[in-house]
Amino acid sequence: MAVREVHAQVTGEFVDLSSKNAGVQGEGNITTLVIDCSAEWQQLSKRLIWRDAQGGNPVAILLYDSVVDILSGKDPLHFETPIPREPLILPGWCEFTLEGYRGSDPAAIAYTIRAPLEVKVSDTFYKPAEPTPTQAQQLQSMMEDVIDQTAEKVQEAMDALAAAEEAIKVWAPWDPVTVWLPLQKVSWQGSSYICIQPNAGVDPYIDTQGGGGVIGNYWLLIAKKGDKGDQGIQGPQGEQGIQGIQGPQGLTGATGSQGPQGPQGPDGPEGPKGDSGLAFAANGIVAFTIDKEGYLWCHYAGSEEPGYEINEDDGHLYLTIEVEDGGGT
Repeated sequence: MAVREVHAQVTGEFVDLSSKNAGVQGEGNITTLVIDCSAEWQQLSKRLIWRDAQGGNPVAILLYDSVVDILSGKDPLHFETPIPREPLILPGWCEFTLEGYRGSDPAAIAYTIRAPLEVKVSDTFYKPAEPTPTQAQQLQSMMEDVIDQTAEKVQEAMDALAAAEEAIKVWAPWDPVTVWLPLQKVSWQGSSYICIQPNAGVDPYIDTQGGGGVIGNYWLLIAKKGDKGDQGIQGPQGEQGIQGIQGPQGLTGATGSQGPQGPQGPDGPEGPKGDSGLAFAANGIVAFTIDKEGYLWCHYAGSEEPGYEINEDDGHLYLTIEVEDGGGT
């Protein structure tokens, strides 16, 4: 994590620094250089180059690629980059150079600025030198190095041997992506092959066709796919399985649309004959009928309504008739 920042405001080919303290000799990635560029730098790729106090040990950092980074939405004018250790090795004044160039070609430079930063001396950077070892000590050290290197090489060889032995024990289906090593065995299209040269993507079947279908440049056939055998006899019918559990009741279906109106039915049979009505001729014609609902209807002709009543005691209909026989009724 940076403990200090140096702000660099870049306008065209001029730079204004908030501080010139790059840090202490020997440290690295402690101070952050914060760069803000003016609009002239918008379309340019940007590279930062650091040099130590003697102008050597250059380190280049790509800040922005105008071809690639424009697609990622990276800010082309603001950058925060830690000062690496290389320019801080020597005390004095290190230097950074900001280059702006077109496209991805650093040779097509459009803008360049340079600015120095101070690297302060660190008393703890230099350590007292160890005394020169004696010849015996130097020989002992060399022997220890040789022993360590030999032990490392032996271990690597043993690991490689163990991996090879493990690999030849495993059968695997061939695929074009895996890197196959000698003695590894694969199955492919029903046949078996063993690898004789490292390869990737070499089809064993195609490779061995040039060698009579047996050996190729990378694979050796060890077991060929057999011919298809005769069909076996039909086996006995199996026992009937137990009945499965009843499934859940299905959802109620939607109501169907109303059908068309049916044809008119035939005429019904003739109803029974109704009771005969009564008719009287008294000051006109008077007739009584009873309809099918049981209602009594009185029909008369003339200007006077006939007199009649139904007796509540016996339920009989009584009609009053006036007869002109000298004034009697």
